[in-house]
Amino acid sequence: MNFSSRKIEQAVEEISRLPGIGKKTALRLAL
Repeated sequence: MNFSSRKIEQAVEEISRLPGIGKKTALRLAL
């Protein structure tokens, strides 16, 4: 995944570490 904002990318990485949450869900939560 390629984001213009590094902060959003970091948030997605952190959220996607939670059990049962993938990259797509993490992206939705971050936004």
